[in-house]
Amino acid sequence: MNARLFVVGLIVGSQVSACEAITFRPLGDLPGGHFASQALGVSGNGKIVVGEGSTPTGPEAFRWENGVMVGLGFLPGAEDLSRANAISADGNVIVGVSQSGTLTEAFRWENGIMAGLGDLLGGGPSSSASAVSGNGSVIVGHSESNAPFQAFRWDSGGIVGIPIPAGFEWTSASGISDDGTVIVGAGSKLLNGGGEVLLVENGVMSTLNPFNTFSSGAQSISGDGNVIVGAFSAASGSGLGFKLEGGVATQLDDFGTGGSIPLAVSHDGSVIVGRVGTSGSTFRHEAAIWIGSGGVISLKSLLLLQGVQNVSGWHLNQANAVSDDGTVIVGVGLNPDGNDEAWIIDLNEVPEPSSVVLWLLALSCTNAKLFRAKARD
Repeated sequence: MNARLFVVGLIVGSQVSACEAITFRPLGDLPGGHFASQALGVSGNGKIVVGEGSTPTGPEAFRWENGVMVGLGFLPGAEDLSRANAISADGNVIVGVSQSGTLTEAFRWENGIMAGLGDLLGGGPSSSASAVSGNGSVIVGHSESNAPFQAFRWDSGGIVGIPIPAGFEWTSASGISDDGTVIVGAGSKLLNGGGEVLLVENGVMSTLNPFNTFSSGAQSISGDGNVIVGAFSAASGSGLGFKLEGGVATQLDDFGTGGSIPLAVSHDGSVIVGRVGTSGSTFRHEAAIWIGSGGVISLKSLLLLQGVQNVSGWHLNQANAVSDDGTVIVGVGLNPDGNDEAWIIDLNEVPEPSSVVLWLLALSCTNAKLFRAKARD
């Protein structure tokens, strides 16, 4: 064994033994139908997971807590599909979309009651809720309007379109701070189809192109409203992840094999999760985590390195959400039976960036072995 990796292994082992056990738990599916589920959101304390499962009548939004997955149902007249996209930090409000035929409507679920949010004037009857504030009082998403799509903000006063900036064709909102004052998303330009980050702070809108590239867009924002994560790209090619904090944009590390897409961020912005492109594999990307300045880590590689054996035989496609403290991560993967299934990982505590660097040294070999094994499958 390489002497440096041997020393790294000893140090990493001491880091692991000092912590409670990391766990990986498949969440199963709703009863009936073709087996398929995905976890899309998690409450601030990491105890409640929401997403989409499969039933005999089609995909249905679910809520999972203490090992029990329950379907949330559908909006009246929109009963072909429902999906829960996000949950408030306090765990009380779930938002998503319900649809049937030509009707697609955003919903807000609370205390067992699903209510439609309506849509913007113009266009077809179509809206979808993407994110919700910490207490569930403000919701953002997109709706058809006189533009193909337009970002909206919803509160107790109803749904209101966020004005489309001059020179843009459409906008969408994908994230909101816990206090509801900062909204992020993306917009597409009329001239060339390129995109920019949409940012609304206390009602004041601006657009950003952090790396002056063809296209960029925000995926999420930290609960404290200080860190934005998203992706940018050239006119062709894979997306590259970024973090925007204090007006400074930083490109996120990847495996050098196909870009990265960060999808969620912890409350203080220190932990980011999403997916990273792979090469030499039957899979195009896999779930990943970025911690501080420590670089990117494959979640499956991290689990295997720390002795979590029940993840063997899985491919973790992407991580979709993370708890406020960054310790609980949820997403979707291909289970050993070849079905898409929701999962939850509990790290118990977030490692220091210095230990992440050590993990990266050890994982460089682990990842290479995994990629070679996948290529042979």
